Amino acid sequence: WIQEMGEVLYPVDADGRFQMVYTDDLSEIIYRCIGNPVAENKVFNVCGNEVYDYRSFTDALVNGVGSIFDIADITVDDCISGEVPMPFPLYMNESNIYKGDRIKDIFSDFTPLDKGLKACYDFYVNHNVQ
Repeated sequence: WIQEMGEVLYPVDADGRFQMVYTDDLSEIIYRCIGNPVAENKVFNVCGNEVYDYRSFTDALVNGVGSIFDIADITVDDCISGEVPMPFPLYMNESNIYKGDRIKDIFSDFTPLDKGLKACYDFYVNHNVQ
């Protein structure tokens, strides 16, 4: 959407919350769990402590990749009536927030969102991903 439309859609009245983990962090966590007695027979919520909303996500995107796009304000009603697929929950009652305390025994150095977004963007651009 950024590449084709030159904008990011920002649902101004969304109150949904979400957590994110950079893919390289996730692969490192999986690697550290293999054969690790601390991880044996355990289930982990792999998430950092940061909880984001659309505003903080948009800010992190701007911080990570710069102002290469416009921010288009829309409403949640616009998203729903226009069947605009949004990547994260729009409403708080659709949000699931997890505690990732158990994973900290294995991994706690999560990549900040803006740095992870920049790395993903750079990969996308440099590898001409379609």
